[in-house]
Amino acid sequence: GIFLFHVVNYKPLTYNKTYVYPWWGDAIGWGLALSSMLCIPCTVLYQLLRRKAFPQRWQLLTTPIWGHHHLEYLTPEAEAKLLAPEPPKEKT
Repeated sequence: GIFLFHVVNYKPLTYNKTYVYPWWGDAIGWGLALSSMLCIPCTVLYQLLRRKAFPQRWQLLTTPIWGHHHLEYLTPEAEAKLLAPEPPKEKT
């Protein structure tokens, strides 16, 4: 949303209302901003295009992967269904 707001309300960058920065300076700034913003959409598109069937792609991308570090958010019943018990730790 913030990116679209800036694109719609874009004005060339100025300094003290007298100096207008060159176009290539704006281009470098937009390139740096887009380099961090495009990581997630590009990864999603790559993952969607890499799988064979769309339902398989969608299920893989939208199913959470739960690990032992997420157990504090689950009820004990859900924990028992999702994970195998941890192996016993050796005493030293």
